[in-house]
Amino acid sequence: MGTISPLEVELENDPVSVLDCLEAETRTYIDGVLTERVGDQYWDVIPQGTRELVEKRQAERLRRHPYERNDAVANYERLTFCDIMDYAQIILKNWQHFEGAFGSRGEVEKHFLNLKEYQNALKHAREMNTVERKQGEASVEWLVKILERARKTGSDLEEGVSAADAAAPNGQSETAAGNDENRKPLTIEALLAKTKDPLARDRISEMMRFCEALPNVQRYTTRHHIVYATTRAFAKIYPQRSQFWVDVVRKGVEDPNHLLKHKHPVHGHIEVPNDLDLQKVKDLVEQSYKSTIV
Repeated sequence: MGTISPLEVELENDPVSVLDCLEAETRTYIDGVLTERVGDQYWDVIPQGTRELVEKRQAERLRRHPYERNDAVANYERLTFCDIMDYAQIILKNWQHFEGAFGSRGEVEKHFLNLKEYQNALKHAREMNTVERKQGEASVEWLVKILERARKTGSDLEEGVSAADAAAPNGQSETAAGNDENRKPLTIEALLAKTKDPLARDRISEMMRFCEALPNVQRYTTRHHIVYATTRAFAKIYPQRSQFWVDVVRKGVEDPNHLLKHKHPVHGHIEVPNDLDLQKVKDLVEQSYKSTIV
């Protein structure tokens, strides 16, 4: 009998929450890729049908909640009105930006359709046969692996810090050694410039100050992350347009507030919107830090 993975356990216990988290990660990934490759005005490259659906859904929500009206709507906020198949259409329409991560148009169409059927069955309490369930679970795992691989640049959290990384002076705009030219790390300034929301940028700076106040910490960058490490990386900050993510070492970290997404046995992802208490994130980062110095 084979070993059951953490993802399989989550799918058995709470598949709806797994899908909700997966949608949020997919949305964040799409926003990050298009912001970087197309720019802040990337909504123009979203399929017209998707744009029309989003406008309709936004209008319907404002009819029910007029106090939420805001003239400046961020692209990320618009993406929250998309469903799983809308994300597939965005990826396929902008294939030149996503081909490296997803590989095959046919696989995108197949797996996102499986996810749609699986999600509909769960949310409407419709009984699934074994084929539908297995296809849905397999497509969840497929997308989780795609996103995890796409997020991995430079040193992974489970890897040690190279001698070149450890030698970088703390507090400067360092870049990680050992990356090839196609994955050249960005400077601290360039990574922070990705975040357009002033509050989110201030919160990233606060998290950076917290990490840098810990003893014997080194800092370096990858193409997407600001990384903090002792002998191992313990925190990777991933700036986005209006929020950020933090990756931490999973082993030895207690998560009473259930902030870690898709509890990989080695590392976990924390989504940090502006309304999340930053102290809860700091608590997880500190635990992750302590796990690397034991």
